[in-house]
Amino acid sequence: MKRFRFLAVFVLLFLSLFLFTTSSSANGKDTIFVITLEGPIDGALPRILKRAINEAEMSKVDLIILEINSPGGYVKEAGQIRDILVSTDIPIYAFVRNNAFSAAAFLALACDRIYMTPQGSIGDAQVILADGQPAPEKIISAWDAQMRSLAEARGRDPEIASAMVRIEKEIEGLVSSKELLTLTAHQAVQYGYCEGIYNSIDELLKALNYKNPQIIIFDQSWAESLARFITNPQVASILLSVGMVALIIEVLAPGFGVAGIISIISFTLFFGGHIIAGFANLEFIILFILGILLLIVEMFFAGFGIFGVGGVTLIFLSVIFTARSFSDGIVILGWTLLFTIILLIIFYRLLSRSKGLDKLVLKQQENKEQGYIASGKYEELLGKEGRTITMLRPSGIAEIEGQRYDVVSEGGFISSNAKIKVVKVGSNNIIVKKID
Repeated sequence: MKRFRFLAVFVLLFLSLFLFTTSSSANGKDTIFVITLEGPIDGALPRILKRAINEAEMSKVDLIILEINSPGGYVKEAGQIRDILVSTDIPIYAFVRNNAFSAAAFLALACDRIYMTPQGSIGDAQVILADGQPAPEKIISAWDAQMRSLAEARGRDPEIASAMVRIEKEIEGLVSSKELLTLTAHQAVQYGYCEGIYNSIDELLKALNYKNPQIIIFDQSWAESLARFITNPQVASILLSVGMVALIIEVLAPGFGVAGIISIISFTLFFGGHIIAGFANLEFIILFILGILLLIVEMFFAGFGIFGVGGVTLIFLSVIFTARSFSDGIVILGWTLLFTIILLIIFYRLLSRSKGLDKLVLKQQENKEQGYIASGKYEELLGKEGRTITMLRPSGIAEIEGQRYDVVSEGGFISSNAKIKVVKVGSNNIIVKKID
């Protein structure tokens, strides 16, 4: 009897669940997942869209709408996103709100259907290198083949897709051999590259017979949005430049102040953004920190030696490894050097007009009345001992036998009021070392 009751309860629960599901579907509670692709297709986007598709699959939605308004972007990342889009069993419809150019047109073709607003346009998919020049034929040929393949897979004319890539491609009545093909919304419908024109996603869903659907809007996290912004090569270069200039100022100025905080924030944003985007690993950050430490050590030694070369090498390697690609790393380094020089010049000119430079650069006059003597023959000072008046980093002022001299440390940093000994002299310099 107990077994019969248990079985009856189980059957009732199963039927209730079945009826609830059927009732929900009958009431038109279809679930639509909307992903907005806004702005350039950058290095961080594949990881974001991968999370979006996973979220849609976990929510068991009925349809994904990829809302596109993009000028295009990186070809490599577009290929990664294409693989993500075609890997799901959920239907994906592209909705071109305004523009789907270049790599964005490629992604629209990867979707099961394409819909557009009246002002939408799609095409202009020529591959351009970082210097603004068209890519070599080898790259164009591969990209052309991918565009044609996507078009054929969706039953679209591959020649039209090819004309979006190759400027020399001519289609009578549509595009000449002197321009890339870009289709308006009405042309896209006419030539089979768009299934319909609608003013909004809501209007599209009504036309598709989705009555009272549940719409889930995918939102990028603030960290993902920040990562997309930071991984832009120009933005990344500015962050590194600000960090380097602030670090130089912090090392030259006494104590720890605002410059040090700015430097830490800049470097943290640079590496943090690249970590979120999936580019940077912990070992690259360690390389960068070691490079900075080696440069700081080098600043306290006379000349430019192994520590300086090693520090610069480690910093360069860490930036190249952290960037989206080797070419992006070189671009970031180039812009960083340029921005750093510009910022240093601006900083120097601003401080030279105020008293702030006095804290970083020795500006007092050295005349005979104050106890200084002109540089000349220093042979008689060799082996003599004295005390530092200022810190030597590595140069500074020391007093030797009652006279003040400009001196240079032989090895590293020497604090003020430290006992020193002259170990080498030249026509214009005196090299000293610290003694106990």
